[in-house]
Amino acid sequence: MKIKTINSLFVIFLTFSLSSQISVTNTQTPSDLIQNVLLGTGVNATNIKYNGSSVNALSTQVNATYFNSGSTSFPIADGVLISSGAGIGAVGPNNASSQTNSTGTSVVVDADMSAITPNTITNGVVLEFDFVATGDSVSFEYLFGSEEYPSDFGASFYDVFGFFLSGPGFTGPYSNGGVNLATLPGTTTSISILNLNPTNNATYYVDNTSGLSYGNSIQYDGTSIVMKAGAHLICGQTYHMKLGVSNVGDQAYDTGVFLKGGSFSADVIKVQATNNLGAVIDSITIEEGCSSIDISFIRPLSFLDTMQVFHIQTSGDVNLTTDLSNYIDSVVFNIGVDTVLFTINPINDGIVEPTELVQLMVFTITPCGDTLYDSVRVYIVDPIKMVLSSTPATCMPDGSATALAVGNIGPAIYSWTGPSPNVTDTVHTATYNNISSGWYVMTLEDDQCVIKDSVFVSVLNPPQAIISTLNDSGSAPTSFVFFNSSTNATNYAWNFDNGMTTTSSDLSNQSSDYPLSGEYTIQLIAFAGLCSDTAYKTVYVVDEPVLDPTNIFTPNGDGVNDQFHLKIQNVKQIEMTIVDRWGVIVYGEVSVNPKWDGTYNGEKLPDGVYFYKYKATGINGKIIEGQEFVHLIR
Repeated sequence: MKIKTINSLFVIFLTFSLSSQISVTNTQTPSDLIQNVLLGTGVNATNIKYNGSSVNALSTQVNATYFNSGSTSFPIADGVLISSGAGIGAVGPNNASSQTNSTGTSVVVDADMSAITPNTITNGVVLEFDFVATGDSVSFEYLFGSEEYPSDFGASFYDVFGFFLSGPGFTGPYSNGGVNLATLPGTTTSISILNLNPTNNATYYVDNTSGLSYGNSIQYDGTSIVMKAGAHLICGQTYHMKLGVSNVGDQAYDTGVFLKGGSFSADVIKVQATNNLGAVIDSITIEEGCSSIDISFIRPLSFLDTMQVFHIQTSGDVNLTTDLSNYIDSVVFNIGVDTVLFTINPINDGIVEPTELVQLMVFTITPCGDTLYDSVRVYIVDPIKMVLSSTPATCMPDGSATALAVGNIGPAIYSWTGPSPNVTDTVHTATYNNISSGWYVMTLEDDQCVIKDSVFVSVLNPPQAIISTLNDSGSAPTSFVFFNSSTNATNYAWNFDNGMTTTSSDLSNQSSDYPLSGEYTIQLIAFAGLCSDTAYKTVYVVDEPVLDPTNIFTPNGDGVNDQFHLKIQNVKQIEMTIVDRWGVIVYGEVSVNPKWDGTYNGEKLPDGVYFYKYKATGINGKIIEGQEFVHLIR
């Protein structure tokens, strides 16, 4: 087990290559979402309300939903989504620039939400509850996203959200002396579309236009980074938490706040795992010998000014000595360090055995005198295995090779290459059909491991047609010599794509003439009894480049001869430089055909003689260089 320390307060995991979507469901009531999804260690909620109603908190709501990021690139694994429109509207892909789904939502009437915007709040959701502090602080993590991004932040319709905490010790401007925890880091400025966007406080903004940052995960065009909200409390006292989000000025362009599951908790040391997608989870399965997992131990920010040692307690059936490499039973936080990473490396013992479990637990005695713990479960399984088989073939390439994954975690990805030594392109399939004789290598990959093995396919070698040339192109007229490197064949048929054909019974070279420019595809069929193979070779015949220099032009705006350029044929690029009589460069360009309008830096140049140098590259690759003069007359 390796140890790494992290001094940063926020860790963002982004992956751009995935294509799946988050899932959003409203099968849980707002009360269920608070009690069973949002709350973590050391917090119990009572008096839960949805938009001011305890009754409505006991029935499902379209804009208070559960989300799960699954295998997507979205940086929060799961949690509660509160949204101005229906939560289902947050599901990707990002294929609408103005996603709006207000069906089933209601207008929010809340003094605190109204206080954070000068405009009128409309449809949205406010979840609120009471809780008793079992520690001297509480915190939670969230991510704010919206369809108002990336360009509506200057309008009067910008959407808002707020996290209002009230109770003993708070004398803020909101109801019952509450304060808004949804603020920019290190400030009291409330976060909204207006002050967190591509222009303002862009450090905290994530551009997701067309799925730029999250692939197909979510619909919203922009989000904040993963943020953390928290506050100090008085032990044993009752506090009130209000979580709200609302449209402003209209009911269009949905906005939502993703609240990380289990993150609303007393500030105690936390233990969590990070999977290969960067998602934070509390249980994970890893394979012996070919994968490892980072376990994060995170202490509250209020502890950063001290050095602390926490002992790790374990349970389960894993042998810490023989099953894990370099296991350490304590975690050390130096001053200023909030996160320590342990990397667990399970040892591949080569023994077929059932799944083993180790649960890592760390206990914290809160300032209120309560003993709280957090834990993560790591399940260890045998590494992925593969079973290979093959079938023989006739003289035609109709053999096959099959791989079967055993014990994979996540989808198995199959990649065949072969036959050796003439390796073909990689083929992604479990069974590779219609193949010739030779060794085939299978690379098998799951979410954690990559293993390789090979299998031999027995088959009578069929003929293989192979054509090559010394040159693939030439200037008209020209001729090409074609080399026959075919194998396992007795007779050959040629088609030179210029009206000429021939046959032969040996590997003799063939030549053919091409008087005209064009693209020609040569065909060679190699025969061996009833079997055959066909190869193709493309050659190119191109014309010589031609340039016609010009020595006068009249840029007087009459639409006739207003620009100086060269008359060209069969040229793909020209590098041109023009100087005046004193050698000062007044124009330079590289393009298909540079054109000069007689100006320099926007100013018209006087009549006179100018000198130019050019380097032209023909479509056949030939280069022509020269220098001439041109007379500018206005």
